[in-house]
Amino acid sequence: MLHRYTVITFFCLLAALFVPSADAASGRPVDWIIALRDAALQRGADATLPPHLSVMLELTREEHAMPVRQWARREGSTVHTFNIIRASDGAPILVVTDERAKTTRAYSLTSEGELKRAVVYGAGRRTEVVPVARAREGFRAERDYWAGLVTRPDSAPR
Repeated sequence: MLHRYTVITFFCLLAALFVPSADAASGRPVDWIIALRDAALQRGADATLPPHLSVMLELTREEHAMPVRQWARREGSTVHTFNIIRASDGAPILVVTDERAKTTRAYSLTSEGELKRAVVYGAGRRTEVVPVARAREGFRAERDYWAGLVTRPDSAPR
């Protein structure tokens, strides 16, 4: 009997980690964003977002590289980056590049973890804005990837 309640409690707590709406509705950053933002700002690499991406994500009006602090992870031919714009409120930009398919998807988030804007670009393809409704599935997968890193002690940013 005790085991059943332990399992139920475990799954309830696990589900709470992946439901950003409660924190987002309160206007507070979700835990995974706080952990990754702090890691990127303290130990992340200096990098820049490409000029066209900065414009397409509506981060700037003119094309210029956007300085960020970046936390990056490679898994096979896929590169995931968590970016914090140096001159902002700490809202993250998630970028995932599939080197095999030669495509990149980028997601601009609010500081509470809600999707604001998404774009896709790649070799032989012009950069296009993806409607938020259509981008949600890819965004959720990328959000879950980063949130999962924070909850796994063996892979969390140090």
